[in-house]
Amino acid sequence: MDVTLCAKVLGSGLVLGAGALAGYTAAKATEERLKELERLEICLINLSTEISYFLSPLPKALVKAGQKSGGEAGRLFVEMGNLVGMGRRKTPDEALEEALVSIREDSIPRFGLETLRDLAKNLGGTGHREQIRYIEGSIERLKDHRRLFEEESRKKARLYRYLGLLGALSTVIVLI
Repeated sequence: MDVTLCAKVLGSGLVLGAGALAGYTAAKATEERLKELERLEICLINLSTEISYFLSPLPKALVKAGQKSGGEAGRLFVEMGNLVGMGRRKTPDEALEEALVSIREDSIPRFGLETLRDLAKNLGGTGHREQIRYIEGSIERLKDHRRLFEEESRKKARLYRYLGLLGALSTVIVLI
């Protein structure tokens, strides 16, 4: 077999592999954002449970909800719980903004962060029943948005996979 033909076949294989890898990496990032939105929803459900059933103070409830949920959303709640309360003298709103520095900027979708910011303004300053109402409203908003985001994420993930592979294939065709 000719050396140039072997080089072309090997190069084509490498280009196809790189394109497929790029597509799958972009798709995985999109799917990870969906998982973080789900974890955020779980954090809020756990927070509601901690406040309503266990009557935990807000800092302790935030930490427990974050530990149960995991992921970047869980880390955000744990950090908020550590920053809020009498010891640190930060409001939930201030604690959220400070805790956002400790997580990856793009890990939680923008809508999830907006929902959290709206909720943080109302936490800690009202009774536990009002806080539960605010949390449940935030959960409903997230559920509605997650349904739309889930459909969009699946479409984007499939598109990224195909684009990576087809882009690489078109590059191989042009180079050969």
